[in-house]
Amino acid sequence: MYDPVAKAVAVAQRVCDGERRKYHRFRAARFYGGIATADCLGCCLSCAFCWSWRQATHPEHYGRFYTPAEVADRLIAIARRKGYTQVRISGNEPTLCRAHLLKVIELIPGDLHFILETNGILLGYHPDYAEDLARFPHVYVRVSLKGACEAEFSHLTGAAPEAFDWQLQALRNLSKAGASCHAAVMVSFSSGEHIAALRRRLADIDTRLADFEVEELVLYGDTEARLSRARITYRTTYAPANIPTEQIWRQAAPTCRDRGNTVELSRHAGMDCRHPGDRDVTLPFIPSVWVPAQIRPERICIHPKGVGQDSPA
Repeated sequence: MYDPVAKAVAVAQRVCDGERRKYHRFRAARFYGGIATADCLGCCLSCAFCWSWRQATHPEHYGRFYTPAEVADRLIAIARRKGYTQVRISGNEPTLCRAHLLKVIELIPGDLHFILETNGILLGYHPDYAEDLARFPHVYVRVSLKGACEAEFSHLTGAAPEAFDWQLQALRNLSKAGASCHAAVMVSFSSGEHIAALRRRLADIDTRLADFEVEELVLYGDTEARLSRARITYRTTYAPANIPTEQIWRQAAPTCRDRGNTVELSRHAGMDCRHPGDRDVTLPFIPSVWVPAQIRPERICIHPKGVGQDSPA
């Protein structure tokens, strides 16, 4: 087992250089109705189900270093060319290079929403990091929880189980700082009992966090072989061609930020979990918003293991 905070420091030495950061790709993605995306390199977790495993484990073999201005300029150019209103840093873990990330966000104009997809480890460990992000009203943070409890987290990532609390602490810190955020949970390896318990833990932080975004396993490339080698079994899964539309086009959900008596709504960030070869496939955009009482039953219930299943329990 390893300490992901210590690993973050070690990996940062390989992918951060002052205010520069390593990236391997800039692209237009069709998630959220269209979003400009920068794929960074390096992560402080080693998730067995990761779709970007090679880049996360061997960042030295991919990409090059970019300044914050170069990253911001590329994201803005893609967004303007495509008519997008959202940009993001995705791929691996964006928070590893703090000075770089904050400078990129600072350079993104306020009319573009910046979606930060993170595992939350460093935001939990460093409360002032969450406070820094909360200074930017156009930033939205999606914290991806790796399992529903400490044991699942450790089983899936190989990290010390107590590090799961840094993920939950990230949501506490973001909520306390007034940042817009939500939780996404990888539930494909979780029991219904563990999911219910996690929902209660999230509600203790902020009642709105209990309505979390569901993530489910997609079997890209050698993912299943990696899981088999690690002796990790899953309960739900999809083939890349059978991902439900609602998991590609993330729905809106309450955030951690209030404006007076009104709760802001922001479109879920969500991971770009399509296989790289599938990302140019045109998919219909279905603009919609769910309130908690209207969430489809099949997005709440846990289904038997199987490829592409999306039916009520």
